[in-house]
Amino acid sequence: MNRFHYVLLLTLLVSTPSPGQKTDRQASQQPISEASGQVRELHFVSIAKGWVVAEEALRDYEFASDHSVKRGGASGVHIKSISPRSSAGVLRQAIKSDHYRGKRVRFSGYVRSEILEGWSCLWMRIDGEQGYRLSLDNMPNRPIKGTTDWTKYEIVLDVPVNSIAMTFGVVLAGKGEVLADDLRIEVVGTEVATSEAYYGKSQTPASSQAESKREAYARRLLADLKELPLEPANLDFEDKK
Repeated sequence: MNRFHYVLLLTLLVSTPSPGQKTDRQASQQPISEASGQVRELHFVSIAKGWVVAEEALRDYEFASDHSVKRGGASGVHIKSISPRSSAGVLRQAIKSDHYRGKRVRFSGYVRSEILEGWSCLWMRIDGEQGYRLSLDNMPNRPIKGTTDWTKYEIVLDVPVNSIAMTFGVVLAGKGEVLADDLRIEVVGTEVATSEAYYGKSQTPASSQAESKREAYARRLLADLKELPLEPANLDFEDKK
């Protein structure tokens, strides 16, 4: 798995507050490389066509297509904690933003939860070639908690014309189990309000160290971009290939 994959996952987990935590808007607009601190390599494994997880997350979470409990079709996907540690299990997929630039996009899906501790969410982020996070929503103001039946959740983000990649998925941060099914990405009109929780780049000068990290991240992202597909795959988790 390429560097682009591990950088995006790491910055998602480190740079965003947990739901309910007060957010400093200005701080959230810092370059993603600054927010992530020291970048370390993560190795990824595929759990279904199009979907990957960090190999080290498998120590604490089980990820699998699930035939026994699904909302529609033959299967969904589940994330289940399997250790006493309360970390985060992140299911993800990344695509090029070419077909979505200049448009408003909705990422939606159904989640069923039995969360004993912590929270869950859908998440989506848009990145630019200069190493800046252009927009992000991981549902900090509407986390999924406790026991819930199948419920539809939505994230709506603008995809700027200077974007190059879109990353999205499902998170379980804590203990318990969540099931997801019938995910969808679609272009919507401007009458649909955006949901983004963090956006843009900082208007304040970055430190030289932060700028160096951002530039390094940008170089890696551009080098690895050719490996990403143009469209999402297997959003309903029916394809096991």
